[in-house]
Amino acid sequence: MVHILFINMTPEAEWIAWRAAQCVWGRCISIQSVPDAKTALDMLLGGDGPRPSVALLGTGAHGDCDQAIVGKLREALVDSSAPLVGLADTSWAIDRLRARRVQLDWVMLNPVQLSALLEMAEALKLEVSAG
Repeated sequence: MVHILFINMTPEAEWIAWRAAQCVWGRCISIQSVPDAKTALDMLLGGDGPRPSVALLGTGAHGDCDQAIVGKLREALVDSSAPLVGLADTSWAIDRLRARRVQLDWVMLNPVQLSALLEMAEALKLEVSAG
């Protein structure tokens, strides 16, 4: 089972990411959505809910990219070996630079494209099924 944590994503972006995730991992996925990185951090530190396999964080122009909070979120995810993936809604190049500052494991454009999700899953060694 792959558990995906959506952080600071619109319902439309979550739906598109969920559909792409079904193509990558089949129906062996679960999702959880939180409105911002602080809520995600509180949830992880409080032990509420399942540990994520991957966390997708909206980081674009209107995204949640407070370095201190995202850094703490990254530390909390290390325990479960879950990658923190930034979803850019503006420019992939700009968010690549931002990713270096806030220690993201990967950056993709938002909305999530199937090919980008598959590439990320393979590169970060998340189990990929035949979907």
